[in-house]
Amino acid sequence: MWKNFFLYTRSEQKGIVVLLILIFVLLMVRFTMPYWTWYFVTTTTDDEFITRVKSLNDKLVSENTDVIKDTLFFFNPNQVGEGELVLLGFSNYQLKSFMGYREKIGDFKTKSDLLKVYGMDSTLYLRVEPYINIPTKSKRIDRNVTKEIHWVNFNKVGDGFWSEQISSAVIRKEAKEFITNYYIKKSLPLYKVEEYSDTQLLGWLRKNGSKKYEEKQRAKLLIELNTAAVDDLKRLPGIGDKLANRIIKFRNALGGFLNKEQFAEVYGISDELFKQLESSLTVNGALVIKLDIRNMNLSLISKHPYINYKQAKELKNLYRKNENVNETMVLSLGSIKEYDWSRVKPYLK
Repeated sequence: MWKNFFLYTRSEQKGIVVLLILIFVLLMVRFTMPYWTWYFVTTTTDDEFITRVKSLNDKLVSENTDVIKDTLFFFNPNQVGEGELVLLGFSNYQLKSFMGYREKIGDFKTKSDLLKVYGMDSTLYLRVEPYINIPTKSKRIDRNVTKEIHWVNFNKVGDGFWSEQISSAVIRKEAKEFITNYYIKKSLPLYKVEEYSDTQLLGWLRKNGSKKYEEKQRAKLLIELNTAAVDDLKRLPGIGDKLANRIIKFRNALGGFLNKEQFAEVYGISDELFKQLESSLTVNGALVIKLDIRNMNLSLISKHPYINYKQAKELKNLYRKNENVNETMVLSLGSIKEYDWSRVKPYLK
């Protein structure tokens, strides 16, 4: 092979030598690359990264030099206020990031979630971590068991209620001041109050509050239940759009109200709310539409709130077979008890 090499011209020999040198250099680079790239990444890059992180942390800490850094206390990150965060050692930058996270992302589930806040350095986190208290949420009450639901009238609760339900002193003060000047139009189930965070509860109060002088004007209202429209019912304190529509739906199913007490049978009308509104309600029983059992369809009869399908079927058969129906005959059916008959009877022709 080398004999043939000398048969080439001098310029061709130089080209072959240069080509061999280049091939050798490329092979050396290929096999030594893992060693010199590892040195560059672990030594040069890491050193630069550590320096930049340290510089950033120093900058964040120096942004707020007036923080009282020795004030530590137990706090719930889902309810703590801005003033309390400052006392814990949060800088202005960290404070804004913290509140922004809670507003956009939601509640903190675990202590370590605080590290997800942009700008939260490990030094501050390790300092406050033993004082973080995230309580487990109370067990929800079955909404179908309506008799067990306790409704909270915020216009009558005392200081003990606010201390128990709102852990943040700042938000608790705002809520109590709001209640002083505003009347809360709705009641709220206790289990719902316990589920709300401090900020959510305050927001709900503000949404459902009205100036107390407006409530004095509302006290002069007198609403006739059998002719009232949705807008009329919404003028009553504690009655919103959904509840007003539910009242009218129940009224239509009944055929009309015979007395004010039936108003309290509408789902969402608590005993306290009914007592509050009773003086503003009137009922014209002459407007009630009564059932014509003999000539009505069975499915239509069974849609009445006081009559189930079995009772409707037996009543229909009884009226079909007898010209004159009396109470004794109805109670002999078995499916209709004395209490049921006392409610149904006024609605029958």
